[in-house]
Amino acid sequence: MRRPSTRVPLRDLGRRLRHLVGWLRPPGAVREWLHAAVTSPSVFWFAYRNRWTIDPVCGDAPVVVCLTSYGRRIRAVHLAVEAIARGSVRPQRLILWLADAEVVAHPPAPLARLVERGLEIRHAADWGPHKKYYPYACSQADHELPLVTAETMCSTARPGWRNYWPFTRPILMR
Repeated sequence: MRRPSTRVPLRDLGRRLRHLVGWLRPPGAVREWLHAAVTSPSVFWFAYRNRWTIDPVCGDAPVVVCLTSYGRRIRAVHLAVEAIARGSVRPQRLILWLADAEVVAHPPAPLARLVERGLEIRHAADWGPHKKYYPYACSQADHELPLVTAETMCSTARPGWRNYWPFTRPILMR
């Protein structure tokens, strides 16, 4: 006589595991940290660095670095700023231009920590592709430092604003 099988069909096992994981789902911050650790070790390192370091994001390199973000990307822009801040040469000023006045007034926790470390967050109208440099060009009559624009959603092997140098030309404002 044959015994009944105790094996669970594969489709039922998947459903049971999804149900179990749904109940054991970690809180949002822990889930984001776990996702960052699994997807990219450098992303995890920048998230960790943002949370625990007190090193300034600005340095003595005679340049201003401007970057911008919008919408859902604002949640991850701190990683790009951390990549620039981790470089061996840091700019004198680091400016993040945002079109959302609410985020400028009340930045998310990672951006608030970067503001304490020297990041400047400014409000700018949505100038489309010109939003990175045009608000800075209009902000002062005379500019003493060259401007470098940085991309917020690029992943580089080596952190720092010097990685952007071959791809962007400094705009000298006079």
